[in-house]
Formats: sequence, C-alpha cells, structure tokens
Amino acid sequence: MSKSGKIIGVAAFVLALAAAVLAFFELKQAKAHAGRYAELAQAVGAAAKTLDSGSGNAAKLAFSVDEKGKEQGALGWESTKGLAGATDSAAAPLKTLAGQLIDQREYLINNLIDQVAKTLECPADKQPDMDAVSSLPEYEGSLDKFNGFVKARANRDAQVANRVNQVLRVLNVRGTYKGIVTENGSLAQNDAQAFADGAKNLGNLQGNYQLMVQTLRDLSSTLRSAQVSGVQWVSPKAAGNLGGTGLTEGENSNNKDAVAQFRNDFETLKAQLARIDLLENDKLDLQEEIAELKEKLAETKAMYEQDEEVLRSYYRQGLGMNYTTTDKELKTTYDQVKTDLSGSVLKTEAKYGYVVVNLTECDVIPELRLAVYRDGKYLALLRVLATTPFNSLTVVEDGSIASIAAGDTVVVGGRALQPAEF
Repeated sequence: MSKSGKIIGVAAFVLALAAAVLAFFELKQAKAHAGRYAELAQAVGAAAKTLDSGSGNAAKLAFSVDEKGKEQGALGWESTKGLAGATDSAAAPLKTLAGQLIDQREYLINNLIDQVAKTLECPADKQPDMDAVSSLPEYEGSLDKFNGFVKARANRDAQVANRVNQVLRVLNVRGTYKGIVTENGSLAQNDAQAFADGAKNLGNLQGNYQLMVQTLRDLSSTLRSAQVSGVQWVSPKAAGNLGGTGLTEGENSNNKDAVAQFRNDFETLKAQLARIDLLENDKLDLQEEIAELKEKLAETKAMYEQDEEVLRSYYRQGLGMNYTTTDKELKTTYDQVKTDLSGSVLKTEAKYGYVVVNLTECDVIPELRLAVYRDGKYLALLRVLATTPFNSLTVVEDGSIASIAAGDTVVVGGRALQPAEF
C-alpha cells in the first residue's frame, strides 16, 4: 500500500469514527428531545383535562408512549411526523379550550357580576373593578368590597324578614315569611299565603276598629242624652276626635285622649251601676217589707173585722148602752195605766170570741194587753177592744177562750207584751 493510500485509510477511519461519535451524540440528543417532547405533550394533556369541563377538547389532546417507546395519540409522532405545522395543529384544541375559558370568564364578569351589581343597586364604590377582575395578577381581593355589599344586603333581607314576621305574628298569622327567591321573581306560595293571611287579618282588625269607634260614638250619644243627677259626662266631647286609622301621630294622640275620657266616664258609670245595684237591693228589701206589711195589714183587717163582728154582737145583746162619761179621769195612754192593776172576768162568749172584764175606761185603754190567771197559773192573753164606764170588752190574743171562765183574775201585761206604739 502506498503512503497516500495509508493516509487516506487513516483519514477515512477518523472520519468514520467521528461520524459514529456524532451519530451517537445526535441519537442521545434526539432521545433527550423526544423525552422533553413527551413531558410537554403529557403536560399539555393534563392541563387540558384540568381546564376542560365537558367540552370534549381535552380528549383531542391525548398522548402516551407504549412499552416499545412508540408514541400514541393526537400529539404522538405518528400523527405529526413529516407534516408542516402538524404539532401546532394537534395542539389547536388547547388553544380552543383556553379561548373558551377566556370567553367564559368574560361572560361571567360582564353578564353575571356586572348585572348582579346593577340589579342589587350596588353603590359605585362597592362595584367590582372589571379590569382588576380580568387581570390575573390583580384579581385576588378585587371582589372583597362587592362581596361585603352582597353579605350586608343578605343580612338586611334577613332582618326585613324577621321584622315582617314580627308584624305577621301581631296580626295572628300562623304562616312564616321566608323570603324564598323564585325563578320569575314572584313570591313563593307559602310567603304569598302569609301575606294574604296578614292582609285578611289586617282588614278584620280595621273593621273591628271602625266597629269599636262607632260603638263608642253611640255610647257617647247615649251618655249625652242621659240625665243623671250630680253626674257630668266628659266623653261626648271627645267622641268627635275618634276615627281615622289611628296610625298617624295626630290620630293616635286624639284616640288616646278620647279613650282616657271614656275611661273616666266608665268609672263614673261603674259607680252609678253600683249605686243602682244598691238601690235594687234596697228595692228588694222594701218589697219584702211591703209584702210583710200587706200581710200584717191583712191580718189587722181580719182582726178588725172580727172586732167589728164582736162589737155588733156585743151591742146586739144589749151589753152596749148610751152613757155619759163619769167624773173620774179617763185613761188615754199606757203610761197612765197602773201596772199593778188587776180585775176579773165577768163573762165569756165563745161563739163570738169575746171576754168581758170588770176594768173600766178609767182603768184601761184600747189595745192594752191583759194577762188571765187562775190560782196563779197563766191561762191567756187578752186585748182590750173597747172600754165603757162599767166594764171593758176584750178578745183573746194568746191561748184559748175555752180555758177562761168568769171569776178568773186579769192583770195588766208587762211592757214586753204591749204594742210597740205604746
């Protein structure tokens, strides 16, 4: 081999060796790039899955490597080799997904947050800053003021519901207002029913109020026309101030003044009714007394009718006669009668019920009670019916005429036996 041939052989060997080394390094570099690509492809797929919410775009960014190192999926080598822009085209679903997320964010910002703020009449200083909300570095905390306003609004609505329920309870409504939000903004059925019941009860309350006002006015008219001695009614002057709804300060004040005057009259009326009650009791007592007096009067009438019959009988038998008063002093009062006076029975007449005693008009007076004794034993009580200058006519008050006989002793009865008028 010539010298030049040796040199060419060495050079070829060196070049072959260099080519082999270069090929080795290129292969190693290619594997490194393939590994990095696989990592990027897998990262793109994972990001797509994280961002996707059912649009199906994440499925278009599939990538995997099998056991033999062969790439699979839309981002694999078989789908992208030899095609200009194939990788960019394969990654297009990620761009689409990102665009959709941006559109969704813009929609939420412009059509949800902004519209909600306007609907809730959020003050300008509490409204969201759309630029800050749209900016990734500045969005955090950009809704704090708006969130505070929404919470305050919700708290206010809760307090309003609480106050509304207080009013409903005053109106005796069993239902509860819960402030439920419906799709069309109308009241929920239970809330609507609670307000309907409240309106009904309020109407009843107003009707009852007007009825009471009219009743008080009628009462004031009655009191105005009532003529009660020593009583001055004050409520008729206040009746004209009643009325209205009673909800304004003026109406409320007038009603309070009128009610106070009615209360004064009620106290007066209460006292008058108590007085009437006492008078009714007195009336009942008087009626009882009148009944007793009528009964006594009937008894007295019967007694006098009996006395009259006795007198007629007495005079028919010639025991009565015309006479002139003796010169002796006549007795006219009980105090003039001697309490130790005694006499005797002259005659009894059982048929007509009278007893004649020997005491005269100078000894006794009509209506005087005389006790009859025999041998110290009490027999009967007599009432002097008439006196004469010779004797006295009596009738039996207590006991039996059959137990009395001529010659029995008669004495003046004690004070307790005499009539009250003596």
